Amino acid sequence: MKDQKQHSLGSVLAAALLAGVLAGLFVAAFHEIATEPVLQRAIDLETILKRASGQAVGPELFSRSVQRMGLFIGYLLYGIGWGALFGVVACLLQFLTRTQLSLKQVFVLALVGLWTVGILPQLKYPANPPGVGESASINFREEVYLAILLLSILGTLLTAIAYRTLGKVNKGGWQRPRVRIPLVAGLYLLYIGILYVCLPNYSDPVLLPSDLIILFRSLSVVGVLLFWLALGTFFVLFLRQSLFSKT
Repeated sequence: MKDQKQHSLGSVLAAALLAGVLAGLFVAAFHEIATEPVLQRAIDLETILKRASGQAVGPELFSRSVQRMGLFIGYLLYGIGWGALFGVVACLLQFLTRTQLSLKQVFVLALVGLWTVGILPQLKYPANPPGVGESASINFREEVYLAILLLSILGTLLTAIAYRTLGKVNKGGWQRPRVRIPLVAGLYLLYIGILYVCLPNYSDPVLLPSDLIILFRSLSVVGVLLFWLALGTFFVLFLRQSLFSKT
């Protein structure tokens, strides 16, 4: 691969942004079909529980049709944001390796993104439907989720730096993959363990049936999987098309 011409910065970023847009819309369509009925069921149950307990049920700030439209807009922005970051990291990887991006590298990047910003934060703070968590704790839940998201990205970045740094050490055999991979993996697992112990847990009461919550969380994880799979796939297709158009 070292004798192949590298993709230009513009082509990589353009492919990543377009891939992010399509991946976001694709996952929004998935949630519209698969998750929306579960969400509506949770909203209905929450309303019933509030009325049964004597709580006032006010009108929704936004209608369900507006919320569904917001789903697509939100995932469009989500796709643009993570697509842009994916493109920047892909450009950096191409610069560091001085080779053209390969399918393996794109696949690894997609898996790292899936784990770092999709799976790991949800293992500590899983997605919940309406009816789980009190309105007074919304700010707290947003803050701790943002904290673990940023710390997860930091952990992945530090792991990559440590792995690359050890690869340049010429003494003690640290540069050997069979030595540095277990070492770096162990340090990363220790980092994750510290995060999970130090960050606070949700303490809000759960009133909805457990099967509904599990289904909603499962669909949320599937959505994350689909997004990163689609992002990586579309990215490769668009990047190859840009390369072929120049040959």
